[in-house]
Amino acid sequence: MRASLWDAIIPELARRHAVIRYDARGLGRSTAPGKPFSDVDDLRAILDHFVSVKPRWSG
Repeated sequence: MRASLWDAIIPELARRHAVIRYDARGLGRSTAPGKPFSDVDDLRAILDHFVSVKPRWSG
């Protein structure tokens, strides 16, 4: 999923929540993967790096 799909709703979400959005590998402004990868592992790495509280999900 491309992060830009959320452009219209991000301002409203950001009024009450910290918002993280990203381009999945090979989509949007990200580079194409050169080897096998896991979307779940990518998301886990993002959450481990940026999130210190229980996240709320959308998407």
